[in-house]
Amino acid sequence: MSKINRKKLIKQPDEFLTFSSKAIAWSKDNSKLLMGIACGLVFAVAVWVGLGTYLEYRQNQASDALAGSFENYMKAVGGKADPAQEKAARESLAKVVDQYGATPAGIQARLALGNLLVEKAKYADAEKILSELSEETDLPPGMLPLAWHGLGLSLEGQKKYKEAASAYESAMKEAGPTLRNSYRLDLARVQEAAGDKDAAIKTYSEAVAQPPDPSSLDLVRSRLVVLDVDPAVLAKNK
Repeated sequence: MSKINRKKLIKQPDEFLTFSSKAIAWSKDNSKLLMGIACGLVFAVAVWVGLGTYLEYRQNQASDALAGSFENYMKAVGGKADPAQEKAARESLAKVVDQYGATPAGIQARLALGNLLVEKAKYADAEKILSELSEETDLPPGMLPLAWHGLGLSLEGQKKYKEAASAYESAMKEAGPTLRNSYRLDLARVQEAAGDKDAAIKTYSEAVAQPPDPSSLDLVRSRLVVLDVDPAVLAKNK
């Protein structure tokens, strides 16, 4: 290996110093540009902080607006609201949806309004709201099965049984075990209503094995009897 010629290296300009001197010279010539970049960064940070504060403010406003709708909403879905209270519940929820639909509180308002419309048999209006809600990519996981289930109810109310079955299947896919078992009964019901006997029998049979609650077993067994299936035979085959 050849020896390093230190004298030669010493006579050569230091690369780091050369680079630094060039950078300093460039910065002097371009001070206005650098100042503009620095100001731009400060502005970007300020906008980000301001945006966060604004979003928090919007969310607080949305939460307050939703809370103001809650009393009339609960009376309406519980069948205890007079016509004026029911109208007030729909209008206040619609206002929250219109002004704050993209916020968490706005999303809750959309679900509540959709369910209220289903409760009052306004199925087409409910379908529009709940269909859009079920397609939200950033919907909280806990709300997604509720949106799909509400959509299924709105479609079933319009006798769109095949579409309702698809919505209930999506609700089951997203739900936990308890809700899934409950939604299974809805799925079986619309399969039966659509005339898909084999699918309904299969779903009802699954419901016998995994009922949402003991009281639903009698209902499931009675539907199987209507479909010419002996529930006792199913139990023996398990």
